[in-house]
Amino acid sequence: MANPQWENGYTRISNEIMEALYLLDINIEAMKIIIFILRKTYGYHKKKDRISLSQFKKALKKEKKHICRNIKKLTTMKIIIKIQSDDGTEYEFNKNYEEWEVVPKQGVPQTGNDSFPKQGIRGFPKQGHTKETPTKENKQKKEQIDFELFWQAYKNKKDKHKAKQKWDKLKLEEQQAAMDYIPRYLETKSVKDGYQRLPTTFINSRTWENEIKPKEMSNPEEFDEEMSDMTRLELRQDKIDPGWREREAKITEKQNKEIAIWRKERGLLNPDGSVNLAACLEYEKKH
Repeated sequence: MANPQWENGYTRISNEIMEALYLLDINIEAMKIIIFILRKTYGYHKKKDRISLSQFKKALKKEKKHICRNIKKLTTMKIIIKIQSDDGTEYEFNKNYEEWEVVPKQGVPQTGNDSFPKQGIRGFPKQGHTKETPTKENKQKKEQIDFELFWQAYKNKKDKHKAKQKWDKLKLEEQQAAMDYIPRYLETKSVKDGYQRLPTTFINSRTWENEIKPKEMSNPEEFDEEMSDMTRLELRQDKIDPGWREREAKITEKQNKEIAIWRKERGLLNPDGSVNLAACLEYEKKH
């Protein structure tokens, strides 16, 4: 049984973007491409990422010609941004949905055709979004992180009701600071040795404001303020599975060879083996 957990990784996307996405009247394959790009970028705390067609094909289980057609459609609509260079193609999600050249899903007649209309409304009208009645209760919910997320991340499961009461009194920035602090706190020697503060104590004492020094960590080499979250995860993976880097390198090498063969067969390479950008652009127009 699948058991996804928030603490095992998540992609942070604003509610405003989610609302704009579910109003899109696009086919399911195009939506999958958007989600995949979000996973490869926002999922790793990046604005853009270099993604090959082979990666799209492997993840989405679709032929490259279908993927290319939908990517071209999404770039034309300005939902995704495609940046080409000699090193490959980078993709970026355009979060400014007012630039999207689309028609909102609400009010669009169903024609049975999943293609995009040639003429549409530029951007989203303000009244096009579905909004909740701006009551005091709804406003408060929007400005807080769900207590269940805190409860899942925090390992000491005692006095849930009291902890929720205290959590709900925190401001959004305090809740966010606490959530960011928890993963490091759980790696401290004291917690590893079996002592973890009660949830109510953690909140009351504003534990997230305490500095954690490297010597307090169970794995000091993983605690470096200059180290990115991605590097820290890789170090942990090294301990769990020492051979993962070698396997990843082999997979990447194999994918690069497949890409090179695919380009060579279609005349997209220069004599020296570098990518012929003009030929790639011409190929994309035809396909």
